[in-house]
Amino acid sequence: MLRLLLILAAAVMLTGCPSDNRESLFEITYEPLNFVFPAGLPSFQTFVVSRAVVESRFDAALTDNNVNRDQVDEIGGLFARLTALSGEDFSQLRRVDLRICPTNQTTGCTEFDVLFSADDLFGRRQQTIRMNPSLRNFTELVESGQFRFELVISPGETTNSNIDCRLEWGIRAVGVE
Repeated sequence: MLRLLLILAAAVMLTGCPSDNRESLFEITYEPLNFVFPAGLPSFQTFVVSRAVVESRFDAALTDNNVNRDQVDEIGGLFARLTALSGEDFSQLRRVDLRICPTNQTTGCTEFDVLFSADDLFGRRQQTIRMNPSLRNFTELVESGQFRFELVISPGETTNSNIDCRLEWGIRAVGVE
């Protein structure tokens, strides 16, 4: 009986997950963004840092990496981190989202447009927040050449100090070479 269980377990491990033959085609790292997160922001209000137009640099990345558009299957988040430059921590924050959406979306990006997020932050004494990439494919938006950018920060309580911050982030294209 034990032998049968071992054989079944080995078979499941060997055939369990299909392999993904896609490879990283290129990465685009965007200019770091420095800003001040303000004191006195109540927990029911979000703080948004936005740019109406960000150049995606998609065409340059294709050229620089000798990649054709039809090779790109998916574009998503590579890394995003928010760092406190002035020594404070982010323990008063509840959630941070980095969103990108079309430039003509004048009412701002929505919760559907999340490229990176980090939640359950309240009370954690971190000076750097590493955000998690979403599973959404942003290929069409990045291919358009421009997008709107928003960093949405939700406090967990009324903030009591200004925090000098830096956001660093990048995206990655994957596909078949």
